[in-house]
Formats: sequence, C-alpha cells, structure tokens
Amino acid sequence: MNKFEIFIPVASKDLNQFIKISKRIEYFYPNHDLVCCTPDNNYELLKQHISFKWKLFKDSSIINSNELNYLQTRFNHRAGWYIQQILKLRRVIYSTADYLILWDSDTCPYKFINFLDSDGKVKFFLSKESYYPYYKFLNSLNINKYSKYSFITQIMCVPRKHISKEICMLFNSENLMSTLNLVIDKESELSEYEIIGNLCFSISSDSCTLQKSPFAWTRLAQLLENENYINKLLQKYYFFGSFENSYNDSIRKRKYFYLIKERLFGLV
Repeated sequence: MNKFEIFIPVASKDLNQFIKISKRIEYFYPNHDLVCCTPDNNYELLKQHISFKWKLFKDSSIINSNELNYLQTRFNHRAGWYIQQILKLRRVIYSTADYLILWDSDTCPYKFINFLDSDGKVKFFLSKESYYPYYKFLNSLNINKYSKYSFITQIMCVPRKHISKEICMLFNSENLMSTLNLVIDKESELSEYEIIGNLCFSISSDSCTLQKSPFAWTRLAQLLENENYINKLLQKYYFFGSFENSYNDSIRKRKYFYLIKERLFGLV
C-alpha cells in the first residue's frame, strides 16, 4: 500500500490561518501522515494549537544554521520566501513516503483530492502564471520546460522515488549554496514547484499526468471564507483555495464577477 505524506512549512505570517486550515486537512485526509515545520520561535506556540495528528519540526532541524545565515544574507528581505522553498525541496529528499504532498500553509482544501488517476499516475495541477526568470533558472540546472502552463500551484503531489536523487544532488547541504549561487534577482530565480513539476515529467513522464481541469483551484479564497450558502456552493467548483493575496473592497463587491472570470479565463 502506498504511503502518502502531507508536508507544510508554516511561515510566521500564516500561523493563525494554518491553525484553522489544519483541521480541514485532518478531516479530508485522515489516513495520510501529517507533517509540518515552522521557524524555531513559533514552535511552542504552534505545538499548543494543532492536534496530536501532526508531526511538528523546527525549521532549524531541516536547514542548518550556516545555511540559514547564508539565505538571510544572500536574499535579505526575500529570505523567508526562499527558506520556504528549500524546506519543501529538502523534504523531498528525506521523507520516507512514496508520495509527498507539498502544501502551502495558506491553502485551504474544499474537498478530498485523489492525487492518483485510475492508472496510478500522479495528477499535477497547473496555473497560467508565467515568469521567465523561473525558466532561466531551470535552464541553468539543465531541466527542460515541459508544459505551456505553469506548475506553480499551492499543492503538489510528488512521486519521490523518481526525483529524490536529482533533488538531493542540487539541494543537499553540500550543494545548496552552489545551486543558489545561480540565482540572479529578477533574472534567474528559484521556484520549487517549477523545478519539481518539470523534473518529474522530464524523468518519468509515464508516471505523471496533467490535471484535465487546469484551473480547479483559486487564489480568491478570502472571498469564499464566510460559510454562507452561496460560498459553500461555489466551493464545490474548486479543489482548494489560497489566501495568498489580500483583496480590496472593490474586488470583494464584485467577487462573483472575478470568480466567474477566473473559471473561464484562468487565475486572476
């Protein structure tokens, strides 16, 4: 029987949101291993507010102090964003699960997702986000871009056994800094989801499939957070929603317009 693990690095800014979301994840995925990590100064607080079903780590147990200092010095105000990505890439290396589900801490599930299709292939969600520096960084790692769409979504199921060796060669303690030295701000930048998605299809395309409904998730989760009848109805059209961005009153007043636009033409 395949072993599934959900792994979530919990950023400080998402702490309260994750505490709420964690309960929905427990509800939809009672048979999955649930693992999360958080900055050391948040550890005790988070430990008090999540259930015993979660295995909680400190970030420093995954990224050592020298690496953290490098990331903070190298990327300054963007260090937290890079740390989140390295935590996910490291978990690909060290998890013992057959399938590792990487999950952003600001992302809420609306229904159960079966990450394998009827043939046992891993489903990959897509978005229309397209940012050239991510693809330039891929080229510097000799990874080809597979899809005209982007793999940048808030949830990704990773068939670990197919890519853990390659991820280890790039992001283990011996090679992390030399890999990140290829990053050039606004010219060549790291995206964990683009690296993993394109690497999976490059190495083992026969074990992966693109989700047929590419935009079955939303970045407008804040517009759906009130549990009224209409919002519950709308949630049925999505697998999950992200609280990644905040939206002003103008967008809130026209939320149904934006939600329909998103479903018809891609993510807003």
